[in-house]
Amino acid sequence: MANAPLRILLTGPPGCGKTTAVTKIVDTLDREVRMAGFYTEEIREAGRRVGFRWHRLDGRTGTLAHVHIKSPHRVGKYGVDIESFDREAVSVLAPDASDVDLFVIDEIGKMECFSDEFVDTICRLHPRQRRSEGLRPDSRSPKLSRRQVVAPDPREP
Repeated sequence: MANAPLRILLTGPPGCGKTTAVTKIVDTLDREVRMAGFYTEEIREAGRRVGFRWHRLDGRTGTLAHVHIKSPHRVGKYGVDIESFDREAVSVLAPDASDVDLFVIDEIGKMECFSDEFVDTICRLHPRQRRSEGLRPDSRSPKLSRRQVVAPDPREP
């Protein structure tokens, strides 16, 4: 059980500092731990939020959602670009990658859960997580199963 992966879920209301915490942890561990994944941030123009961008830990960036994206996948005024998200961001989350010690996923929200590939990857990274337990874009607030995002109990066989 000593080699069981640690699963941590950081939750909180918007604007409380979750992404800041994630980026500081990534910066701190950068030279000590092999990581893959991404974090998200707002795209602002003239002080107004117009979309969301993803940042991979290797430095690549892309747009997840924007007011100018035409897409059948929408959250409020934002069109979601699932194809580029799958191709560029989700693709780095290969659960069987032997050269990765830590996967970083900053956001498991409604926009991300439009991607079947993303949801399947989350379910592979958290083997007991099932699609039926909240990882659907029709959920008001997609959630991971609480039992899956804490450190394994060392007393369990």
